Formats: sequence, C-alpha cells, structure tokens
Amino acid sequence: MRKYLAASLLLVGFSIPAFAAGQAPVEHFVVMDTVGNCSVVDSHPSSASGMKILGEKNGYSNESDAQKALGSECKSATAAVAPAKSDAEAQAIMRFSQSGNNAIREIAAARVAIFIGDPKLALDTITKAKASVAEAELEAPTFTVKTTASAEGKDLGTKSVTEKVDTVPVDGRLVVADDFVPTPEKQARINKANEHFKNGKQKEALEELRLGEVEIMYNRIWMPLASTSKHIEQAIKLMNDQKYYEANLALKAIDDSLTVDSVSVTDLPEKKS
Repeated sequence: MRKYLAASLLLVGFSIPAFAAGQAPVEHFVVMDTVGNCSVVDSHPSSASGMKILGEKNGYSNESDAQKALGSECKSATAAVAPAKSDAEAQAIMRFSQSGNNAIREIAAARVAIFIGDPKLALDTITKAKASVAEAELEAPTFTVKTTASAEGKDLGTKSVTEKVDTVPVDGRLVVADDFVPTPEKQARINKANEHFKNGKQKEALEELRLGEVEIMYNRIWMPLASTSKHIEQAIKLMNDQKYYEANLALKAIDDSLTVDSVSVTDLPEKKS
C-alpha cells in the first residue's frame, strides 16, 4: 500500500510542471489608445478597442522590457500624430506690420539723432515715424462687436460696431526654447533645418526641428497704435520747442509700451508617461 502511495505522490509531483509548461506564455503589449495615451497591457488588444500596438507586434515576453519600450515607442508614435505647422500657419504667426516695423526703427533712429546732437535729422525721422504709424493704422485688421439689448425677455434690437484693433505686431524673431539641451542628433536636425530655411522651405525646416524635438519659439513684438501716435505728437512738439531731452523721453515711452509674446512654431507633442 505504501508503494502505491509513493508512486501516486511522485506522479503528482511531475504533473504540475508539465501542466505549467502547457500554458500559453503571458505577453505584454505597449499600446496607444484613440486619444494618444500609452500603456502596457497583458493581453493582445482587440480590433474593437481601437488601440494601436507599438513596438513589438507580438508583444514582449516580460513586463520590464515592455515598460522600457513604453517611453520611446510612445514618443515616436505621438510625434507622428502631431503634424508640423503648414507654411500658411507658420507665415500667419510670423506676419507683422511692415509699416509698424518701419515706425519703431525710425523712432530708434530719431533717438540716436537726438543723442548725437542732430535735432533736424531727429525731427525729420520722427515725422517719418508718424507717417508709418498712420499707415500701420490703415493696415490694422478690423473686428465687429454686436450688442443685443433686451428687457423683460423682449428683444430691443441689435447694434453692430466695427472697430480696428489697437495693437499690431511690428517685429519678431525665432528663438530656441529655454529648455533646449544640445545633442548630436538634435544638431543634425538643426543643420538640415538651416538648409531648408536657406531654400525657402519653411514647412520642411519646421518638420526637421519638430522631429528632432527642438522647440522653436517666435517672439512677437506688439505696438499699441493710439499711445504711439500720442507720444510721437508730443515728441514733435517738444522738438519744435527745442526740448530735446523731453522729446527723447516721449520716444522712450513708445519703446517702453512695446509688449512681447511667444508662440511655438514647431508644436512638439506632449510627452506621455
């Protein structure tokens, strides 16, 4: 009786590993859902889920390999999803008023003329700046404001007023984002982008920078038209009164009124965790 019992235990002992070996191995898949979120799952996603398998299409044999692949694979996939700005979009962002740009350059030149003691040149240049600002006002886009009045639920009528914007972009420059960390790969992308810029291919240049994760910002300089016109009139009057120091301060007030905003022109994808 003992012999049969021992044999039975021995059979059970060998049958357990044989059963485990017969199981299908667990595979780990790196997937991205329909809104761009990435994760690791332990089963093959169904076609109905809308999930996209990233990296190894047959999955990873262990979870640690899948987790390692998660970052790089997700970054590449989301980069492909976010297209570079088109030429039209990039040009719209970087468009500025040429007349306004002339005005700020003429104002700067007038201040230099005052500093070197040439009041006639300063006054002539300020007068040119006045004309440039007037042209910038004509170029400024318009917008319509509609106001609807009502009382006790009754519509009393709608009034529409069309006005021009008071602040216009007058200059700008492309700069690299503050968190830029140079690498050989990024430098190669920058070199290719420079070649595209030389050939007038803005879209291709921005695409190279985006793929290299080089974020390029466009710093736009904005000038308030009404206050600029007011300060120019003051400066002209002060120049005619031979109050050159005060005229310079009036022109300086225009420089102080300029504002700057920054817009990304490469639209790097957000990093997923």
